[in-house]
Amino acid sequence: MAATSVPASRAKTSKVWDHFTLNSSKTRITCSVCKMDLAYHGSTTTMREHLKRKHFGYLEESLCAKKSNSTNYGFLLERQPCTPQQVAAHTDHALDGFVQMAPLCSTETAERCTDSILHMIVKDMRPLSMVEDEGFQEMIKVFNPNYSLPSKDSFKEMMESEYEGRKMALKSILQGAAGVALTTDVWTSVPAEAYLGVMCHFVGEDWSMQSYSLSTTLLEDGHTAEIIAEWLESVVASFDISPDKINAVVHDNSANVVAAVKILSDKHGWTSVACAGHTLNLVVECATSDNQTMTTCVAAARGLVHHFREAFKVKSIVQSIAFALSKELKQIKSDETESVVTTAVHTPKPGAKSSFIAKVLGPDTSDEEEEDEEQKMNQTVQNEVLVYFGDHPAAKREDPLSWWRTNATRFPTLSKLARVFLCIPATSTPAELLFSAPGNVASKLRAGLSAEHVDMQVFLHHNHRLKNHIGADCVLKVELNT
Repeated sequence: MAATSVPASRAKTSKVWDHFTLNSSKTRITCSVCKMDLAYHGSTTTMREHLKRKHFGYLEESLCAKKSNSTNYGFLLERQPCTPQQVAAHTDHALDGFVQMAPLCSTETAERCTDSILHMIVKDMRPLSMVEDEGFQEMIKVFNPNYSLPSKDSFKEMMESEYEGRKMALKSILQGAAGVALTTDVWTSVPAEAYLGVMCHFVGEDWSMQSYSLSTTLLEDGHTAEIIAEWLESVVASFDISPDKINAVVHDNSANVVAAVKILSDKHGWTSVACAGHTLNLVVECATSDNQTMTTCVAAARGLVHHFREAFKVKSIVQSIAFALSKELKQIKSDETESVVTTAVHTPKPGAKSSFIAKVLGPDTSDEEEEDEEQKMNQTVQNEVLVYFGDHPAAKREDPLSWWRTNATRFPTLSKLARVFLCIPATSTPAELLFSAPGNVASKLRAGLSAEHVDMQVFLHHNHRLKNHIGADCVLKVELNT
């Protein structure tokens, strides 16, 4: 039987025939590009597949040429084998339309990218100026060419807004705390600036210890006891914490901090708690002071440290004198303008504080109508205390907070005291660890960063858990304030 042939009346309209020739017997075809001989069965399927697999782009170019009646590729007209350079050039040309037609970065995607960059800056303690670095911008372009990277100032505004939101969330959480303990420490940065770090600690409703950073404050006027005491009061007031709610301040044994807490203890009744770690260190120093060799080595090391800190000491003395003069001038001005006539108001004696038990259990009333109720309460408390001391003691390795979580309902009155006292840390380590963050922020590369933004970045870094507590009311308040 004769081989199948193409009917004479059938016209060759397909563009694949631009790259193939049919032999005289009409059973074989030859590729004009690579000269390969193929079988022909009356359809163009074999020719199309050959062009797609062996000569990428030839078929698409033929279709474009059909529309424009011209071609930009000379090698197509010359029917030459396809070189790698030609394939690459044609691939770029073929994909140009797809790249140009790519959709722009959506608002939702842009917000996710921006939030992710801000999160990275805060979590890794990177400088805000990083977004202006050429390498960082090139990397972002690779990830998403259509994403418009905000400026450093924009990220600064976003950080400020995030700080306000988390601060409001922390204020709300602290309102429910039964008692709050503070840990504090003073740290000196690379530019010889003194920072006061303050952290708060309290027992949550689920009997878990909660710790948050409150402030990393620059002590611009030196770090005397009076200045530190004023700043501690200012930090507590900025978070709407009642002074009566502060039960203790844990600190190291430096003289200025000890004196500052003594001032606050006399004024508000805050308990001064010396860091157990620092106290143990003093014990070791005292025990080894009789060793002459060790004493000589320690003295040499201290002399070396003193040499490098001498310049900072001079600066601190000058700042203290300037602050004292400024304070005295303000006092003189205040005395001159103060009214001679004052209204007599009965106020409690400074430093006076109500009984702690009365503050926890409620006000002490002496009305005759309530004497019976007070006696019943006292009897209830006494019975509760007797049951508590008669109970089997918990194991030494058991977490006290876990024990109280289980037994709080058995001892409703004592559990209130436990929630207040068990939040006091044994050491000031949390406040000292706080300065591992500003040590990264206030480095030589970021020496120009303002003290306010150092505080914000450290606050956001340590209080990342607050992001889940930011509610709609906090967001609304931030928007109204801005």
